[in-house]
Amino acid sequence: MPGWYSWGGWVGRHWGVTGVAVGVLGALFINYLLMAQLSLSVGQISWARFAQAQLPAMGLSIVLGAATLATAAGTRHLGLPPLPSLAAGSLAAAAAAAVSIRLAPDLVLGEHGMRMGNALRTYLWSRLRPARLRSPA
Repeated sequence: MPGWYSWGGWVGRHWGVTGVAVGVLGALFINYLLMAQLSLSVGQISWARFAQAQLPAMGLSIVLGAATLATAAGTRHLGLPPLPSLAAGSLAAAAAAAVSIRLAPDLVLGEHGMRMGNALRTYLWSRLRPARLRSPA
């Protein structure tokens, strides 16, 4: 039996590649909602709390999307080929992420992202220090 993605592509096939992409995106969104519902029921968490936890990621996505769209518009205006346009958009998104995280980490990462970043930073710092500087285990 075909999965959600196949059905989304099948429905969108009448409108070409763009229709297939939109159909698959719709299927992915349905899958996301179903898996979120499963997770929320297992964890006994409300949709309101789940939505609240998603807000920082949505803010960061808006910033990255704006930077990428502006770059894409600029590269199209300049008539650049697809590969340099992709590279420019990727660099713009990475720069926007770095600046956003540096200037407002609590706003774009949220409580959980900040905690994960601190844990990752501590882990990486302990792994990158020279062995002679490490404390004995």
